[in-house]
Amino acid sequence: MLQKIINKKNILKLYIAFVFASLNIFPFYRDIPLMNLFWMWIASFVIWLAVISLVITFGRKLIDYIMAKFKKLDYLLEKYLSGIKFFFAIWILIVIAWILPYLSLFPGTFGYDAPLQLLQWQGAMKMTDHHPVTHTFLLGVIYSLGVKIFGTANAGIALYTAIQGVLVACSISYCLYVLRRQGAGAIYLLVTLMWIVANPFLQALTFNCTKDILFGAFLVFFVATFYNYLKSDSQSIASVLFLGTSGILMCLLRHQGVYILFILLLFVVFTPKKINISKLKTALIIIGILIVVEGFSIICHNVLDYESGDSREMLSVPMQQMAYVCKQKIEGQPIDVTDEQLNQVESFIPKSGIMAYKENTADDVKSTFDTDSFKDNIGDNLKVYLQLGWQNKGSYVYAFKNLINGYLNDDKRSYAGLMYLYTFESEYDMDIHRDSLVPCYYDTLVANTVNLRYRNIPLMSLIYNACLSVWLLVILVGLSVYRKDYKLWLVIIPLLLYLVSLFLGPVALIRYMYPLILLTPLLVFLIMKGEKE
Repeated sequence: MLQKIINKKNILKLYIAFVFASLNIFPFYRDIPLMNLFWMWIASFVIWLAVISLVITFGRKLIDYIMAKFKKLDYLLEKYLSGIKFFFAIWILIVIAWILPYLSLFPGTFGYDAPLQLLQWQGAMKMTDHHPVTHTFLLGVIYSLGVKIFGTANAGIALYTAIQGVLVACSISYCLYVLRRQGAGAIYLLVTLMWIVANPFLQALTFNCTKDILFGAFLVFFVATFYNYLKSDSQSIASVLFLGTSGILMCLLRHQGVYILFILLLFVVFTPKKINISKLKTALIIIGILIVVEGFSIICHNVLDYESGDSREMLSVPMQQMAYVCKQKIEGQPIDVTDEQLNQVESFIPKSGIMAYKENTADDVKSTFDTDSFKDNIGDNLKVYLQLGWQNKGSYVYAFKNLINGYLNDDKRSYAGLMYLYTFESEYDMDIHRDSLVPCYYDTLVANTVNLRYRNIPLMSLIYNACLSVWLLVILVGLSVYRKDYKLWLVIIPLLLYLVSLFLGPVALIRYMYPLILLTPLLVFLIMKGEKE
């Protein structure tokens, strides 16, 4: 009897229910009494367990029924849009569908760090690799070309965002093309296409000049190509070159790509032998990507004389946790921090930075953080960080929770309107401004992405939730173990690593979620695909 209860399928149900319930209540840690939180978790766990049990029991039958009902669509798709024709058709459809949001956002949003990057390109600021040099170069070249051809700064931004939109549409169509090759049904691809073209977050961010958009496009290219590579019995030279090229561009557009590929390399090397791929060939491809990227970095620093950016960004979580407990100490609240420990922290985070602490962003603390002082005495500084954490475990967890809330709950995300803001306007004298050609649709986009009006429509609150990809990744972790599918594990590793890098960042912004939103169709397909082949 016990053996029947404790089986793989029930363990999978318990795992998903446990993690989902924890994700549900974690954003409320310390905001409500602990006992209330506990009962919330119990209720959430029971509900999720019931829902997941129903989905696992009837989900496959429902999927098979729907596929059978729309089998004629597969026949028509194969007859009229097979192979590469499918890729180009999807690409064209997405481009056409996104003309409306492009015009409503015209010339595109010159926001986040893009103005500073353009100033670096123009020589008004010192070029550093704090922002990806490749993205700065692309932004600068395309902007300058647009200005030269059309004569206005707005036209330069409009040209850049138009090209970017076409590239993003290309990455999505390529991903769907790969899914079709791997067995995705026509009805799934049709529904997915409708989801993509109507997604308000994709529409709003695709025409933003921030580096995350092109990084997201090439992350899609890399992950989709890698998935196809793992599932193919033989790989052509062209497919291997495309995998390498997409990996290189992914790394050059955000340095996170380097860390992702390095850790992926370790997983490839230590994956069990029974996985049916050439481990040596796969490892060599990844090593080749890393060598090219490192070579580019050496050229930038030693030949082009670009300065290295401050590495304090990766210390956002520790500095935020220390600032939180030290601020409580300064304010006289009951906290386990000695005067000696406070003085040690103040040697690299001044009192002004500690008192500038905000719950949902580390930027104010980070701006005062003295990286050199921290590194000069790194042993003692790491020791005080660990001591404060041991003495104030709940406070460290609370400070971390406040930073990542926006990745788990739409309601907890701050600065949503930043995706439409023209930033650093006082820093530049270029006449770049919003000149919406369809202002009524612009208002609709703002309402759906900032005010989350889409949640008033049944089902939309789930399928367009920007946090959906996080929950899907949780499911896929359990499924990869349940199916003993090492190839699936290798496919989701880059996305899990990217998500972890977001959790270690200074603030939960929707632009950081963009690459994962783009990959949602792939995540859903991997869940639906069924048992390991």
